[in-house]
Amino acid sequence: MRVLLSPFFVLKSHLYLMAPLAWALRSAGHEVRVACRPELVDAAAGIGLTAVQVGREPADPRHAPGAAGVDLATVESESDDLTQDDYGRDDPYLELCLAVEGTLRPSCTRAVLDDLVGFARAWKPDLVVWDGLSYPGAVAARASRAAHARLLVVADALLQLRGAWREEKGDDPRPDPLRKWLTPLLKRYECEFDEELIRGQWTIDAQPPWARTGPGPVEVSMRPISCNGPTVVPRWLDTPPERPRVCATTGGSYRGGLSHEITAEVVIDAVADLDVDVIATFTEKEVSRASLPDNVRAVDHVPLAPLLSSCAAAIHHGGLGTVVSAWEHGVPQLIVPGIFGNNRWYGPLAYANGLQAQGAGVNVGKANRVTPQMLRQQLLRVLDNGSFRTNAERLRTEALGLPTPAEVVPALERLTGAHRKGTVDR
Repeated sequence: MRVLLSPFFVLKSHLYLMAPLAWALRSAGHEVRVACRPELVDAAAGIGLTAVQVGREPADPRHAPGAAGVDLATVESESDDLTQDDYGRDDPYLELCLAVEGTLRPSCTRAVLDDLVGFARAWKPDLVVWDGLSYPGAVAARASRAAHARLLVVADALLQLRGAWREEKGDDPRPDPLRKWLTPLLKRYECEFDEELIRGQWTIDAQPPWARTGPGPVEVSMRPISCNGPTVVPRWLDTPPERPRVCATTGGSYRGGLSHEITAEVVIDAVADLDVDVIATFTEKEVSRASLPDNVRAVDHVPLAPLLSSCAAAIHHGGLGTVVSAWEHGVPQLIVPGIFGNNRWYGPLAYANGLQAQGAGVNVGKANRVTPQMLRQQLLRVLDNGSFRTNAERLRTEALGLPTPAEVVPALERLTGAHRKGTVDR
């Protein structure tokens, strides 16, 4: 069959999280295309995927998941004991509007949608797999009469908000923000809005089981697999560390100047006199603001999977790519959820709390509140208490029992056949 993948257009990390499924489908003999905005075309081609460019201008990275405006003073006053259920607790409608207007609508220009629908109608895919934030993929599926599945590579925060608002709205006359946004887009291609369009005909959930917070049933559960992109392993990683090695990374959003993650200065001050070796993916700009102690090696890039295989702990922002890389190697994780817009609600908070509940990690606290002393204390706790490693290795073993992308392909074939909306003349 022909399969079109539609990652969220703004972030390379979302493309990489979809890549293992794309490879599995191709290895099973299916034709696969990946619809990308201009800035992701080379990234897709670089990991062996066949890319189709949609749109003419690069996306504005400020429209990353959760980038809707947020009052940092409000974040400062929030409790440190938040859970995923707290997202939109006071006003889910407002939060949903912010997500639609601040992230979804700006990321989908008319040129992008016209190109995506035009390609889908010409190529006639049997199945469209769309990132849970890439609603244009669902529109393209409807317009081309393809079956379509929603792939969750972040927490199901949007439908969480929408469900919370619908439960409490009563006689609320305000329009559904998702419906209001999508209806005119669909009419452009002579299609109609319905619930299937925003939920997919089925869901492929690539969230860790201990962090799932979705509002509905999971039709297809799939183990997330790390993908670090094209890279070369540095030779110094071949030398086993003589003392505990710690990985520290602040994530791509911070590197782009968009995010409010834990800073390099906090990490460096926390580990400066500890008997550990820290490998930190800090940029030259980050390093220039701090004095590097002898036990910290700053590198602009290093593939996480080979690095984490030799680490005793990982300090990071809570992105799923980093979470999965550490999970695959049974490494305890210290997560500092960032405060970039509402980003923490799209995975980092759920992952941090989930790992903490499993005894395999620590939710250190929000990035704007974590001090070097706090981070140091929690790192020593993780390194000195063997139960963290034991529990992280237990989660790794449990992960090996989850269906791989290759193992879910037969289910996708079956579901596609059941949901096809018409025959295709090729």
